Amino acid sequence: MKGMAKTKMEALPVLLERFFRQRRSAQRRGIPWQLDFWQWLEIWKTSGHLEERGRRKGQYQMCREGDAGLFLECPDRHAGK
Repeated sequence: MKGMAKTKMEALPVLLERFFRQRRSAQRRGIPWQLDFWQWLEIWKTSGHLEERGRRKGQYQMCREGDAGLFLECPDRHAGK
């Protein structure tokens, strides 16, 4: 059990970098971003696809309905291909 907590703690810097990278990408494209790190992480964890997220074919991305609007915590937002 102790090793499991250590593994999760080691993953935190990687997850933070992924969050900041996605937020910067949205900002460069002029898309408002209202998610904090913990909201972003919860969306990915709830989706069950945290380890499969990315920009390549077959990977999951955080999507917005109709590719419009901003990224914010909302029950109907989800991660999808």
